[in-house]
Amino acid sequence: RTSTCHTFPDNTLVVSSPYYLSRLFRRVTGQSIVDYINGRRIEAAQHLLETTDLNISAVAEQTGFASAAHFRRVFREMMGVGPLQYRKSSRG
Repeated sequence: RTSTCHTFPDNTLVVSSPYYLSRLFRRVTGQSIVDYINGRRIEAAQHLLETTDLNISAVAEQTGFASAAHFRRVFREMMGVGPLQYRKSSRG
């Protein structure tokens, strides 16, 4: 059986299987790679919504979402409110 993971003497880890990497990431972090990336993107979006007047499409684009609709859906799922409502509430 071929190994899917090898650690070199300098602690560099090489993973040759996307499935194994996904399982390892979830085991170490407790979340999927996609959830982790989306979480970082939403954190960046929160900052932009709080500190800029960029429209939602521009915030979505700058934080790596393929579409504004997908951004709105993920934002609402993670934050419990949409991005416009978040911006309004963050500015008091």
